[in-house]
Amino acid sequence: MSPTVKPPTMEEYRGLYEAYLARTANAKIEPFLRMLYDNKLIDCGTNPQKSELDTRIKIQKFVYFAQACFGLNFDYRHTLYIYGPHSPTLANDYFRIRDIKDVPSGEPGSWPREREFLDFAKEHNDVDWLEIASTLVYLHKVYRVPADDLIDYAERIKRKFPRPQTEGVCSEMRHAGFIG
Repeated sequence: MSPTVKPPTMEEYRGLYEAYLARTANAKIEPFLRMLYDNKLIDCGTNPQKSELDTRIKIQKFVYFAQACFGLNFDYRHTLYIYGPHSPTLANDYFRIRDIKDVPSGEPGSWPREREFLDFAKEHNDVDWLEIASTLVYLHKVYRVPADDLIDYAERIKRKFPRPQTEGVCSEMRHAGFIG
């Protein structure tokens, strides 16, 4: 006979829930978000919880690019979602920050490709561009869609964008070496 597994008590559930609520954001993401804020790449006032949708999309895409193309590892897993690669864990971590100005700035240069990333982010700080580009990179890296087929795949997923716009973004991503 196998032993009977006892379900958790209400107190145990409450303890787990309170521990979840008390959890702070991933320590790696806080200085990264502060860097984005300090460089005027995101606009969230001082309270990230009150940010606009465009800011939340930019954060998702900038973190995705930092991980997928610039070698910064946050351990966030992204799935393809409405606006391109999305990480629910990142969203949870982002919303745990009460005031972005309370987050200490990361030391400049502590990440070898920081300057390269910032140049990229400043040049490509448009939500639509980031949505298309991150989707193309995701399809190429995760689904292993060959570079020659990317535009057709992306066009099926991102119907709201005209094909010439997707082609232009794909060309830029190829030129940058993010798509083989």
